[in-house]
Amino acid sequence: MNERPKGKVLLSRTGGSFGLVLILIALAAAVPRFQLGASQFIEYDGYWHVFIAQQDDWGRFWHDIYVNAHPPLYFLLLKAVLLLGHSFLIYRAISLVTGIASVALMGMIAMRLTASRARAWQTALAYGLSMPGIIMSCEVRSYMLSVFFVLLSFWWLLDTTGTADAPGEARARTGFAVCTIFACLSHYFAFFYAGAAMLLLAARFAARRFAARKIRGERVSWVAESATLLPILATIATLYFVHAGRLAQVQGHLLPFYFRPHGPESVAGFLTRNWKNLLDWFSPVAVPVPVALVTLAIGIGAGVVSIRAGLRAGRFPWTFPITAIMLAAIALAGVVGKYPFGGDLRQQFLLFPFMILCAAVFAEWIAASLARRIPAAGRRGLNALAAAVIVLVSAVAIRQYPKMTGSILSDRMALFHQLEPKPGAVYLDQFNLITFFIYYDQWKWASVDPRLQIPGVDIYRLTRGNDRMYVFRDTAEWNIEPRDPAVYARLAQCLRTEKIADVSVFSVRQSPPSAPFSDLRGLQRDVATQAAGAGVCIEKLKLNPVGWYGTFRESGCPPPQISPQQFTGRFDDSSPDVEYDGLWNHASFPQAAGTSLSFSNLAQSTAKVTFDGTEITWVYSKAFNRGIAAVKIDGLPQAELDQYSPAIEWQSKVVYGNLAPGRHTFEVTVTGRKRAAATDRYVDLDALVVR
Repeated sequence: MNERPKGKVLLSRTGGSFGLVLILIALAAAVPRFQLGASQFIEYDGYWHVFIAQQDDWGRFWHDIYVNAHPPLYFLLLKAVLLLGHSFLIYRAISLVTGIASVALMGMIAMRLTASRARAWQTALAYGLSMPGIIMSCEVRSYMLSVFFVLLSFWWLLDTTGTADAPGEARARTGFAVCTIFACLSHYFAFFYAGAAMLLLAARFAARRFAARKIRGERVSWVAESATLLPILATIATLYFVHAGRLAQVQGHLLPFYFRPHGPESVAGFLTRNWKNLLDWFSPVAVPVPVALVTLAIGIGAGVVSIRAGLRAGRFPWTFPITAIMLAAIALAGVVGKYPFGGDLRQQFLLFPFMILCAAVFAEWIAASLARRIPAAGRRGLNALAAAVIVLVSAVAIRQYPKMTGSILSDRMALFHQLEPKPGAVYLDQFNLITFFIYYDQWKWASVDPRLQIPGVDIYRLTRGNDRMYVFRDTAEWNIEPRDPAVYARLAQCLRTEKIADVSVFSVRQSPPSAPFSDLRGLQRDVATQAAGAGVCIEKLKLNPVGWYGTFRESGCPPPQISPQQFTGRFDDSSPDVEYDGLWNHASFPQAAGTSLSFSNLAQSTAKVTFDGTEITWVYSKAFNRGIAAVKIDGLPQAELDQYSPAIEWQSKVVYGNLAPGRHTFEVTVTGRKRAAATDRYVDLDALVVR
């Protein structure tokens, strides 16, 4: 037997009010989605997806999909959506529409699982007003589209009975298979759902086929099972061997979410840490490790109880087993280094709706157990109270969620535009292609077939009104190095290919993983030497620890000017005279001195400056994620500085004085230590002031 009666029969029993309330809940859930979607900044990867979708050359379009970590369906749909224009809401349209539809779908599934309108409405509310659901609906990525198809597939899965000739069985199986395939074509995390669902279908078939007792009047069929599962298996196999398989390995930017066999952490420690991190992301408040473990134990117990209750009632238990299999499979993949597990990974938003459905099923079991002890009026009051708590907690979480309306790396783009307000041609590596596109997404990008091909370089002509610009995309380099002579050889080719006067380099250093530039004056001399060796000259050049920007011509440039080293006055964190060693982040913050800040949580990373004076003031910020810094002056240890504060305090200061007149060296080192209340070990440098 199925978990619940057929959907059409069930919905007819609920009356029109059920659907109306569900629609109202979905509309209420749409409000924060549209508010956030219209204003919240779009992340780097989101713009990467937009760039791929807007490609006008189908060869480049398919190549970019192949080198990306996602299957093609979302990109094809986004390409169609972009015909409507370019705006935050248009970019997010696919996720917004499927996200809002998923809210209603969650309520309908919960109704099927529990036969309780109250539980269905509470489920829709919990999912619709939760921050993970809202965030996923505002992503310019394929997560929400895939989850929508997963939930639709699960809806059809609940409609299957396992009996080959049952009314509507063929339609339910077809709906399940088609939606599962679409989910896999949208995002590879759907493989985990597909595998869990197929495993349970096979288990049900085996139990019915080989059970000792006969089920009178019901026929199971190998043909029906094969027709359901084989298309899904064929799709997964094709996607895996053609594309996904080469990505099933440790990704460098997600190292904390893979188990390291020879690292300091045990398997149990890895699983505990990332299970807690996963719950933290789904929960409106941070979850301590003991609570995370208790939650897991309660979940297992609730699953056992619900499965036994379902089997006694003659229903096949889908919800808890499918959730447990997915969670176990993702955790195992993290242990063996095939797929990341835990934390704020959007990939695992797949688990969130199923966790809510599990909670709904268990809550209904508890409600049914207490039904005889609590009068109807009391039950209605408790249901209303539960809905009110869901709304209140969600409202607080939505209010507290950080609203960020600016674009990423805006300070880097502003620096480039100071150098070249209206560039005629720009040379970009793979990382900076998207960084640049973020600020030029409103322009029309047209592929160019040049007279002279440049190996490893794609060319685009950008237009907006009467404005024109060329973009040279270095497809071979993720982050070009300014000391690499091949860069300048390609610049010389770019200048000759389209007969343009100059080419500007826009290169922001991805830090981490790349270390920031330390000796900026030496780097400036090296750039001049390499450019001259390639037959190009420097018209303009700007270097800082996290980027280099220059304009190059074939001839007619003035000699490069190298500014003398600074020893007195104010040193901003981006000053060429501050030497960084290790992995430091350099970011823009309006509240910081000079609107920028450098910070690191990697132990033994250092920042150093040489100065003339008798006093130096270190300007820094205090925050909840700050750790302890070690300080040396002329190699002699000073008092350590704990930058922790429960609230952010900008431009805090500590003064080191009574120094002998003359030259000194000030050095800050990240110790990797912190107080217990701190959430991380970051140490930052805002500015240094010498007197």
